[in-house]
Amino acid sequence: MIKSTSKTYPFKIALMAGLTTATLYAGIPTASAAGYTVQSLNLPGAATRMSDNGAIVGNYVTKCTTFTYGAHEKGTYCYWAPWFYDGKNVTKLSNLWSNTRSTAADINDSLQLTGSDGTGPWTYSGGTITYMTGGTPVAINNAGVVAGYGSNANFAYRAIRFTNGVGTEVLFNDPYLSSPTTSIWTADSNDSGLIAGWYKDAGNIYQSYVVDTNGTVTFIPNLGGTTPVNCQPTRISEADPTTGETWVAGNCSGRAFIYELTSGTLTELANLPGASNLNVASVDSNGVAVGTTNLPGYVSTAVMWPAGTTSTTIPTDLNANQAIATGTMINLRVIDIDAAGAILIDYLDSTYNRNTVLLNPIP
Repeated sequence: MIKSTSKTYPFKIALMAGLTTATLYAGIPTASAAGYTVQSLNLPGAATRMSDNGAIVGNYVTKCTTFTYGAHEKGTYCYWAPWFYDGKNVTKLSNLWSNTRSTAADINDSLQLTGSDGTGPWTYSGGTITYMTGGTPVAINNAGVVAGYGSNANFAYRAIRFTNGVGTEVLFNDPYLSSPTTSIWTADSNDSGLIAGWYKDAGNIYQSYVVDTNGTVTFIPNLGGTTPVNCQPTRISEADPTTGETWVAGNCSGRAFIYELTSGTLTELANLPGASNLNVASVDSNGVAVGTTNLPGYVSTAVMWPAGTTSTTIPTDLNANQAIATGTMINLRVIDIDAAGAILIDYLDSTYNRNTVLLNPIP
């Protein structure tokens, strides 16, 4: 059910024995063939999101416990806690979540975090955790407004905003989406309060939408045409549609798109020649999009579509001439792009160690 009360737990940072801040080692940048420098980041775990000013949030393993069940079977249970990077240092929130699985979903320019643990959804700001109720957060904008999704009395998922610590259903001025039996999810939200997400239509196909704070819905066309396929947005850019272009990035069953809200322009993103399994991860307010694709031989690489991309624009291979790494890259992920055009990527090397890099545009 999407309803309850909130709790606030203050912590003084100076007294946090388990909240540690470490200077981040930045590897020597090397110029890439794609017009970027490559900065190695020594982060403690997998990154989740990046803010518009380059702050990064993620999660790491605080400890693991091995247990035995049955006569011979053993298992391992691990605890998780968030960390964030402010552009210079990494702060690990270990003592705040040392005995639970807590995961951060997003971070904004003011280093406010949102996520969830066994107690429920939460926000973190300046050493204070505020617990909320009513759903699962996925995004926090620069006004500190959290958006997510949660199940209602009909066991249908609904898009929600957290108001005064309580998740409340998003208003939709559309008969189908306003029905309490229609399942709706949130992918992202921006500074003007727009929410991008997807819903399940009457044919059980995922369709993409954007909704504003008044409940006005924009339906994003399906790349499948007369035979719709599952489509899900990944990010929405920060610009207000009344003052600039607002872009939504998303994927439809191995195909990728960007959609500009003001003009209603849908652009299917082209792939590299011979590549497959295209995925767009994020888009900025200039319409620059980033993602991944598989080259022949199932080798993943990162790609970037510039501003002004059309359906015939071939993306830039960001790993051309081994720009990102000189060794093996396994499970390459493009995570996000910030307002300055910096691109966050991680991958596993040949020994399965996680490596995170920031591609900084060369002026």
